[in-house]
Amino acid sequence: AIGGALCVRDAALASELRADRSAVGSTPGALEVWLLMRSLRTLHLRVERQSATAAELAHWLDRAVRREAGHPLAGPPTHA
Repeated sequence: AIGGALCVRDAALASELRADRSAVGSTPGALEVWLLMRSLRTLHLRVERQSATAAELAHWLDRAVRREAGHPLAGPPTHA
């Protein structure tokens, strides 16, 4: 992954991760930063499309898959 944060509660794990960061380096190179900045420009478009696809899939599944009563996605009791 390029960019981000890593948070842990365990002090021993945090120490190990710090050692790894020191050994490998935590500063991305120019190419990695360029790739990250380029991808951020279109992030909103990709998220919108992924959300639309997920909604379309959910609607298709709602029509195509038989659900048990009481399922969180089940509609009203008259839903068939």
